Amino acid sequence: MPKILTLTIVTLLLKGIIMANQRIEREREQQMVAQVPIGAFFEHYKGQKYKIIEIGRHSETLQLQVVYQSLYDSAEFGDYAIWIRPLEMFLETVVIDGQEVPRFHMISGCEG
Repeated sequence: MPKILTLTIVTLLLKGIIMANQRIEREREQQMVAQVPIGAFFEHYKGQKYKIIEIGRHSETLQLQVVYQSLYDSAEFGDYAIWIRPLEMFLETVVIDGQEVPRFHMISGCEG
């Protein structure tokens, strides 16, 4: 097989693999976003409650971020403070007293 044809085939195969990986990543992101509906209420494992405001992207890394608002008064951070956390971290579990628990869990869906 001529060298140029071999390079063309390899290039096409690599492009196909890259496109497949990008599609898989988009589907994974969509599945994660679906777990955090805008307007839903979540409880942190420490007991505080929050409302989901939006899902956005970090401007430099393009990592998905959850924008959420506290539903409590805080002398340290102000009343109903706005927070941002990476979506993957929002959905992860943490180990508390030897037990794995969700960092946040939904306590009610969207209102309206």
